[in-house]
Amino acid sequence: MSDGHSDDIMMSSDGENYPGHRRRYRKLIGKDYHGAGASRRNMVILIVFITFIGEVRCDCPDLGLDDVLVPSGQNCELSADLHASALTVDGVLIVHFNAKIFVDELTVSNSGHISANGQGFGPGSGPGQGTSTGSGGSHGGRGGRSSSSFLQQIDASCYDDATSPSQMGSPGGGSEGGAGGGVINIVVEGNAEINGLVSANGGPASGNSGGGGSGGSIYINTTYLVGSGRIEANGGRAVGLTGGGGGGGRVAIRGDTSGYHGEIFALGGQPEQKTNGIMESKRITSLDPNRRTVNIAKQFYLTAIRTSGTEAEYVGQYSIAISLDGESPSPYKRLRSDSSAHVFESNSPSVNDTINYLNIPVLAKAVTFDLFARTNPFIIDVQLIGYYPYPETETDIDCGQHSQGAEAGGPGTIYKDEQIVINNLRQSPVVCFTFDTSVCFAK
Repeated sequence: MSDGHSDDIMMSSDGENYPGHRRRYRKLIGKDYHGAGASRRNMVILIVFITFIGEVRCDCPDLGLDDVLVPSGQNCELSADLHASALTVDGVLIVHFNAKIFVDELTVSNSGHISANGQGFGPGSGPGQGTSTGSGGSHGGRGGRSSSSFLQQIDASCYDDATSPSQMGSPGGGSEGGAGGGVINIVVEGNAEINGLVSANGGPASGNSGGGGSGGSIYINTTYLVGSGRIEANGGRAVGLTGGGGGGGRVAIRGDTSGYHGEIFALGGQPEQKTNGIMESKRITSLDPNRRTVNIAKQFYLTAIRTSGTEAEYVGQYSIAISLDGESPSPYKRLRSDSSAHVFESNSPSVNDTINYLNIPVLAKAVTFDLFARTNPFIIDVQLIGYYPYPETETDIDCGQHSQGAEAGGPGTIYKDEQIVINNLRQSPVVCFTFDTSVCFAK
């Protein structure tokens, strides 16, 4: 660090990407101190450790730091409470051990991600763990049942406070259930601008017949929340034909949210849909236009796209546009703040079958494909995977126990503007609207 004229982070490395094993990052932390009158007391050095595999580990102890930046393209890990004037996240900040963040200003850029995905209770622990038959873990929403047995009243119960959530998500059942989501607790004295992603999602099951982990907790207390990113504590996806999806977690936002135009979700995780959730299948070849639309008989929620080709004829990448009426398609973006459509990786000579899961189910009646990195000639077989929306109201059924197969996880809770919101994008299981279990609805 120079004598008061700039603020640097010293980055030590054992990797080959950093010649001399040291690299200087200017103005990654602290303010721009120029001039002879600058005080050195406000200058902070943050040491960043890099493992042999190239993963960046940021040591962010509770030292009362000034300004902290998580650089773009780097993964940093927070394992103790952080107090700082400003936190800017351009890369990925992974939160462990329920570490809390206390800052005056928070900025999560379009490329930034604060993550506690899969950082909750592991297999065999947690108050809402799934059953041995592979149901999803519970938290704000109840985990989806497995296809082999109904849930009993005492199984996988929900827990935690919807208005001030503080607990980790629970694991899915079965021998290979996914871990629950962790906890993100952020207190911002001023403004929180979120144009990227803040997530505490449950982990997907790691093997056949496992249930998804439930979503964790996200609590943000700020003066003003602005931006157009996404905040989510979703349940994890099940694997195999018997596992249930993880229940949604809990999200609570305290503060003025009128300037936030992004998305907030606490969805239940999906059951396995590779075989029983195919909405439409189409083959696209070199004889078709490079932009090809696949129409569906009626609206459905798209959750994944499966593509396949041959070793010699394939499409390497594609983007999609979504239409609700078969006309005027809109590009599918990873985040609302993205400037262009998301590009999915597809097939290659060595990978003939690929499935891409969408972050959030998207309502569609037609899906238009733009194809890139293709051979000439090419073949791509497309399968659209998803579910039809459950009716908004249904009577004379037993809530949550009507399905004969594995279920999606139940919806978690979202607390903002002093109201609790439930939204599961109209996927089964339905939710009892009153204590009268003959009146149910799917949100």
